[in-house]
Amino acid sequence: MYLKPEKIKERYMAMINEFLPYAVIKKKEIKNFIFKNSHEKISVSKGFEWDSKDFPVYFVTEIKAEIPEEYETVYLEIWTGGESLVIIDDFPYGEINPFHRDIDITKYADSSFHTVELQTVPKKLFGEHQNHPCISYADIVYKDKYILKAYEMFRAAIEIMTATSDESLSQEIKNQLDKSISEIHIPRNTADYFSATHDNISLFSRVTGIWNPEKFKENRGLILSNEDRESILYSAANLDKFMKKITSEYPKKGKVNLIGHAHIDYAWLWPYEETKRKIARTFSNAVRMTEKYPDFKYSQSSAQMYKDIKENYPELYGRIKELIREGKWENSGGMWVESDCNIPSAESLIRQFYYGQNFFEKEFGIKNKTCWLPDVFGFSSLIPQILKEAEIENFVTIKINWNEKNKFPYDICKWRGIDGSEVLYFSFANPFDGYNGNTNPETLIKTWENHRDKDKVSETLLSFGYGDGGGGPSDDMLERYGFLSEWAGVPKLKIDTVDNFFKNINIKNELPVWDGELYLELHRGTFTTQAETKKLHKLAENKIYQAEFYSSVFSDFFEYPESETEKLWEILLHSEFHDVIPGSSIKEVYADAERELKYVCDESEKIIERILKKYGRKSENIISVINSTSYKRKIEFTAETGGRIIKDSEGNPFKIKRTGENEYIYEGNEIINPFESRIFNVSEEKEVFYKEEKKGNVIQNRRFILEVNSDGTFQVTDKLNGRKMFEERGNILFMYKDIPTRWDAWDIDHDYEKYAVSPEVKEIKKSEYSGEIIEVKYESEGSEIFQKYVLKENRIDIITELQWHSRRTMLRVKMPFNIHASHVKTDTSAGYNERSVYKNTDYEDAKFEVIGHRWADISEYGYGYALLNDCKYGYKFNHNEISLTLMRSPVYPDYFADEGNHRFTYSVFPHYGNDIMDVQREAEKLNNNLRTVFNYALNLNPFEISTEVLKVLAFKRGKENGFTLRIAETAGSSGKAKIKINRDFKKIYMANILENNKIELKTDGKSFELEYKPFKIYTFVIE
Repeated sequence: MYLKPEKIKERYMAMINEFLPYAVIKKKEIKNFIFKNSHEKISVSKGFEWDSKDFPVYFVTEIKAEIPEEYETVYLEIWTGGESLVIIDDFPYGEINPFHRDIDITKYADSSFHTVELQTVPKKLFGEHQNHPCISYADIVYKDKYILKAYEMFRAAIEIMTATSDESLSQEIKNQLDKSISEIHIPRNTADYFSATHDNISLFSRVTGIWNPEKFKENRGLILSNEDRESILYSAANLDKFMKKITSEYPKKGKVNLIGHAHIDYAWLWPYEETKRKIARTFSNAVRMTEKYPDFKYSQSSAQMYKDIKENYPELYGRIKELIREGKWENSGGMWVESDCNIPSAESLIRQFYYGQNFFEKEFGIKNKTCWLPDVFGFSSLIPQILKEAEIENFVTIKINWNEKNKFPYDICKWRGIDGSEVLYFSFANPFDGYNGNTNPETLIKTWENHRDKDKVSETLLSFGYGDGGGGPSDDMLERYGFLSEWAGVPKLKIDTVDNFFKNINIKNELPVWDGELYLELHRGTFTTQAETKKLHKLAENKIYQAEFYSSVFSDFFEYPESETEKLWEILLHSEFHDVIPGSSIKEVYADAERELKYVCDESEKIIERILKKYGRKSENIISVINSTSYKRKIEFTAETGGRIIKDSEGNPFKIKRTGENEYIYEGNEIINPFESRIFNVSEEKEVFYKEEKKGNVIQNRRFILEVNSDGTFQVTDKLNGRKMFEERGNILFMYKDIPTRWDAWDIDHDYEKYAVSPEVKEIKKSEYSGEIIEVKYESEGSEIFQKYVLKENRIDIITELQWHSRRTMLRVKMPFNIHASHVKTDTSAGYNERSVYKNTDYEDAKFEVIGHRWADISEYGYGYALLNDCKYGYKFNHNEISLTLMRSPVYPDYFADEGNHRFTYSVFPHYGNDIMDVQREAEKLNNNLRTVFNYALNLNPFEISTEVLKVLAFKRGKENGFTLRIAETAGSSGKAKIKINRDFKKIYMANILENNKIELKTDGKSFELEYKPFKIYTFVIE
């Protein structure tokens, strides 16, 4: 029979699997446990089944293991119904899960009693529920470590033989395998062979899968003669000598820097509380392995995880701190969590590093030099600048390798951001498990072969360890590393930290540059899924900004709530994890996230109200109006006043527009400057409004004539120039059948537009409250859509309420503008990206859904249109058409994602000229209303900035003392600005976002000058 390589591998594995059962020397059953859950404590034994609804549960016992022989390793083999943390003598020692079925307890095999406690949840690594969890087995097992090593050697040699591209080497290894395997003898008499079958992993499933299989007893230990045992060890030793010897004939090619790692999603197919248990299990396993294997090093990101361990397992945390000092444990990444890099604002991304780096420095005396984000779904063009400002030089991801259309061209390059900042980009391509790598030869060989930039860097990275659901490295991974380091057929191997990899990297040729965002050609649905969480997150970002702003402005009268705001930031930041804010987690995660984000909003609002009312002067019948944004605007605010008349500073009443039962918009002609407050008188007199049925489908104001068509779409005429807004009609709603190929919550497929229906119009009418509002009601597939066209002075708001009861459906709006342009601009929250509206290249075609924050703008010389929104992120561009994704409803992993009621607003803003600042000002109006405080007089004017191209991102308490003011240039311009601080100060410094590397600035005692550059972020520390 002539065998192909994969069949040769299968045959050889079948042969070596015959001696694996003889590694088990003896098993000693653990018979008694104390079982504890939230309401009972009872004695139990093997076979006990427990209620999977009440968890975690605890199993406690005492073990006594005899001192092993030199050749023996002692293991705890146990399954109590799910993932378990193993605690021995009150110290978290390791984990049990499907990839870590046993745990080495040789250090406790001293003939003394030790207390073992298992904290168990009825789940597997990916949240799979165990319906009838029970104690399936519980044994202390003595194994022959030399037979185990022999088995790993044979398995590795077989893999090298089939994985290597060198046919000559493959044949030599095959010849040696034939020779070495022929030297092995095990008992082949029927009785012994039958006894060994239970643990023969090639054979057992086959012989028990027949019509009426034999009953094979569990292997409780097999006796192997010294002669037979020596045949196994002798043949393995010969194989080892051979594989070392032929390195002279087949020198190692390339080098792989290995690092132990566990990718732990802070939430995904499990909630936050389970993550905290996963962290404890994984970290304790890694600590155990550092003690067992001198060469082992481990890398773990996310300050939040370390804080969780510090709070819940302080002794384990203390051991981790020791390992970090010893260089055996690397706290990596520099971030609070491995955050999504699309949805968070610039300031949120900054705080990920501000709190992450400061935590690591405070706790461990180390700031990270490498940003570790292997699994994030695309990266904003803001990131390189933020990394540099956070004292980070290197960036690692493998996610861009997931592109479904275009292969990212580099494994190593310079990544240049929106402002020109550059960091070193690095990626590795493990074709099997990505960042959840292994140390088996096939993974090592293929990862090296896939490294494309060998002419620039003659080594690559590989993180190894089970992950996503945590777990991390296993003992067999380290056992293989020990001998593969000296064998032919695999690259040179070294376990070292990621930071050391970059520190020692030898770049031989000039690196190419990748400019702009790192767009992932996959997971485009994450810009929209779980819309309510995204809306709350955006609101929370704004609320914390205001809480810090007002706390800083009035700090002379009010103690700055530093611990409160820090706590709120930490909650917000962990909601930005890359499976939370993108919408790709289970329902329990969003119940937690939305509750927490509402808490952030409520607590921030309490801080603001507390401050304003303490500082403000009590006075009846007045209203203070505050502009906490960076842009001047006409005074317009919404208030529940019952229609009371409010007069401006000239005594003229504000125009009042009624939009709801007790909802009023006040509009005036006075200008309020950035960071300024104004005080107005409130009359007892009320405007009289009558509910009435107003017929017709046309509304207008001083600038616009708006006509609603019978299908709910509209057309607008700009009175100032007679120009029609759309070629034919705008606000075209479509509902699409949304069934991605694989990843429901994550993906939008390229051809989704083939499956479109228009929602049915049920009613069009003018508002009973206002002659400048038209209401439209639609129905489709169980869902109802209510829209209000509201005329504003310079834009048209489309206020949308959904009663959403549709599954696997996507709702989009299309705006085919009457314009010709080749590019659009999309908001990043601190600048903008320019994007093509064409599909001339594969790269352009792949960007059929892109990220945008508050606005997208399409302009020709002298005139343009912007589509604004207050909580949506997914845009599409096609020639003159801008479309926005409003809602998705995937069924996995949350079957009822986004089911229920939603409210949001998107707006059309036509503008003259090409000044993008007009768009930014209008977007700020939509997203940040002027704050109103009734019956309190407030005066504030904390600072003045001479140009509105500089946007304030934060005004907060400084890290050490004083205050921090952070601004960003958002228009793409250069120039000089004067910044005046309207409070006493001693010195002003420019610093990085960590508030380090301070440079004192010249001032005249009141102000200083800044020479600014396009899209730069500037941080000032005011003492």
